[in-house]
Order: sequence, then C-alpha cells, then structure tokens
Amino acid sequence: MKRTALSLTAFIFGLSCMFAQQAIFEHQNIVSPQQNADGTVTLRLHAPNAQKVEVTGDCIDGYRKQMAKGDDGTWTFTTQPLAPELYSYRFYADGVEMQDPANWHRSRDVRSFMSTFIISKEEGDCGYLYGNHNVPHGNIQQVWYDSKTLGMQRRMSIYTPAGYEKGGRQPDSHGQGRSHDCGNDQRAR
Repeated sequence: MKRTALSLTAFIFGLSCMFAQQAIFEHQNIVSPQQNADGTVTLRLHAPNAQKVEVTGDCIDGYRKQMAKGDDGTWTFTTQPLAPELYSYRFYADGVEMQDPANWHRSRDVRSFMSTFIISKEEGDCGYLYGNHNVPHGNIQQVWYDSKTLGMQRRMSIYTPAGYEKGGRQPDSHGQGRSHDCGNDQRAR
C-alpha cells in the first residue's frame, strides 16, 4: 500500500514538473530588444495579467514611459533613434522592478541589475568599443589583500594582459593619462 501511494505521489509530482517546464518555455519567441532599420529599438515584455507596464533607462527619453499592451498580452515600447552606445533599461510591471526576460545581457550597479544592449553602426564607433571582438584578451582576477589602514581584508580586481601567464616583457602597469610622481608617464622606463 505504501509503495503504491509513494509511486502515485512521485508520478503526480513528475507530471506537474513537466507542465511547469512547458510554461517556462511557452513565450520564448519574443524578441527584445529588437534593433530596427530606422535606428530605433523595440522593447517587449510578455505580461498578459499586468495592468500597467513601464520602461526606464538611458535609452528612454524621460524618466519612465508607459508601454502599450498588445492583444496577445505582450507590452511594447519603441525608442527614438539611438546613437551608437551601450544602453541599459528595466521594466516595471505593476510597480515591480524587473529585467527583460528575453535579453540575457545585464549590467550591475550598486543596488540592482539592468538589461543592456549595444548599438553599433560601424567599426570604431562608441558602440563598437563595447563589443566582443576576435582579438587577444587578458584576464581579470579578484584577489583579497590585507588593508593595514582599514585593519581588514579588501578585495580588488587585477587585469593582466593577454599572454601575461606565458611570461616575457609586459607593458608598464601605469595607467594611460594618469599623473605620475616626478613627471613620469606610461612611457617612462
């Protein structure tokens, strides 16, 4: 009897998981953000039960803009034509802050995440500089160190250029355009 009840419970649980998985993937065909030929970008959020959806970000002219609800429950907003740049945005569905579930590109500030997209029209423009290109890349490592001044451990990021691990001559660690003691700059040896 116990074995039958346990088997039946496991079957019902498995069946419910199958339907939950289907619900997750039902609306994955939404394209957001969509870069349009006229330089605008269309943002979309499928939220059929929402009463009000707004969008905000640096690609929006103003603080928050109301999105328009379509017959299928998908809310849309189209920006003005945008210059080449990295842009960020977020949605508010009935006042709840959220990222774009159709866009996996994110940036993080101190308190929250934003969805992002890049506009680039030609090589070398501002948007192009944010892209990932087929060039040698270095590494960023997070390391901990003892801060004698603060009396605690702190974390810092260290960038090492491509090929650093192999040894050999590396560029100076001076930053470009920084002021250095005794009038030295990044070219000083």
